[in-house]
Amino acid sequence: MTDNKNNSYQVTARKWRPIEFASVLGQEHITQTLINAIISGRLHHAYLFNGPRGVGKTTTARILAKALNCLNPSENKEPCNKCDSCTQILEGRSMDVVEIDGASNNSVDDIRKLRENARYPPISGKFKLYIIDEVHMLSTSAFNALLKTLEEPPKHLIFIFATTEPHKLPATILSRCQIIDDDSLIIIARKADGSMRDSQSIFDQVVAFCGLDIKFDKVNSALSIIDQGFYFRVTDMINSKSTSQAFEIVSDIIISGYDIQEFLIGLSEHFRNFLTVIINSNSKLIEAARSYIEKYESDSNLFQQGDIIRSLQLTLQAQQNIKFASQPRLRLELLLTQLATMDSVLKIEELISIITNANSFEGIEDSLNVNSISKPNSVIEEKKKYSLVNKAIDSTQNGFKKELGNKEIVENFKKGITENLENNIKKKTDLTIDFLNTNWDLFLKTITEKPSIFNQITNLFPSEIVDKSVKIYVENQTSFSMLNRSLEYINIKFNKYFGNNYSLEFLLGKNPSIKDLGLIDSNLNNEINNPYLKGIIELLNATKVL
Repeated sequence: MTDNKNNSYQVTARKWRPIEFASVLGQEHITQTLINAIISGRLHHAYLFNGPRGVGKTTTARILAKALNCLNPSENKEPCNKCDSCTQILEGRSMDVVEIDGASNNSVDDIRKLRENARYPPISGKFKLYIIDEVHMLSTSAFNALLKTLEEPPKHLIFIFATTEPHKLPATILSRCQIIDDDSLIIIARKADGSMRDSQSIFDQVVAFCGLDIKFDKVNSALSIIDQGFYFRVTDMINSKSTSQAFEIVSDIIISGYDIQEFLIGLSEHFRNFLTVIINSNSKLIEAARSYIEKYESDSNLFQQGDIIRSLQLTLQAQQNIKFASQPRLRLELLLTQLATMDSVLKIEELISIITNANSFEGIEDSLNVNSISKPNSVIEEKKKYSLVNKAIDSTQNGFKKELGNKEIVENFKKGITENLENNIKKKTDLTIDFLNTNWDLFLKTITEKPSIFNQITNLFPSEIVDKSVKIYVENQTSFSMLNRSLEYINIKFNKYFGNNYSLEFLLGKNPSIKDLGLIDSNLNNEINNPYLKGIIELLNATKVL
């Protein structure tokens, strides 16, 4: 025996689907716009509802269809849901409201049939409406076939498109629709992007929401414009290096209902505004409220031009990548964290001046903002100088090479740093083992042009100096033979770099000085006196654990 209750069962989503505008939650700016348009008679011939799944696009489209054809609408233009027209639409049997699945009816022939039927007037209602769900699935040819009808539709015809991916729709279609969505929209002029038709459509949307009393705060509400304060919070975060603010800002954006893609568009414009002030030393090219323009002018002194360029590049890159990201919130959090932790750019001319004028690189530390460390011996001093020079080179490569796009400038600058260092090294009349080992890595870089030699010598280091001969022990027979065959080349490089009449001598065997250096010590609890180990401990802030 069949249970009648089972036959009448409806899933919760269908049972409690809203049937009037007031029941649609979280979309007040959209439903109020539609109600005002009906009351004022300012109806657009095509609407585009876009947003994530489950936000009420199709539901709102059906409510709009009922409200337009309802025989007994309420004073605020809500459908009665009792008349014949409303009942037919609710039951899906209305001849005046046609719902089409764009995913399965996406060919040119399907659109041609639609165009043929669209010419006929409605049977019982005032309007004939076509609701096309997943409209982004239509083929390019189908869009082209629909274009003429959209451009010059009959007076009785209204299209309602619904999609989760509006970026896949052709611009020619978008410009002929009044866009109603969850997305945050920027101001009319920017959104129009130079198109008069787009600006007129957006203006109609504003009038429908605000009526004749159009004020700035109402326009913000109608278009869901993102508060400019969010963008200044980002630049304040970058200036203060506060990474915790990155997650708070993203959380506030999500809670406020703003779209991440629209936020990135606004953030790009925000960085662009800073860039124009920094480059032009004025705010003439900024389109913003006067209070914000004044803030751009005052805050521009906090940033270098290179910092803003890098921030803008990262934002534009994220803007492209986030379109198809499965976790857009995570991508945005990553972007803001990158911006908060990004090192400030140092101008090339400033860095050149630092390197050129510094005596033995003593002035580099303060200029590069490197934390000071104690200097227990000469080894630490030399290691520190070497580290600072490398940091200067890395800063040049990573920062200015991208900014200037000029490889020659970077290479010439690196050459200048190396020559400056070599001149300081050549001033020494006598070489010591400590000095050689401190600058050994720099010397090895001069022979990277010959990888076969570099690979054999890179793990070796000088052991002792006897009568102008620098002894280097080699344990591997193959390496020993290869290095001796290339000894003349290596000595030429060695003397050119250190500027002294010394020669290298490779000896086959184990380095006898390893134990003396303290690298092998049976009693680790004893005080380590070797300057190299003390230097490593000091530089790495290491703690003895054994």
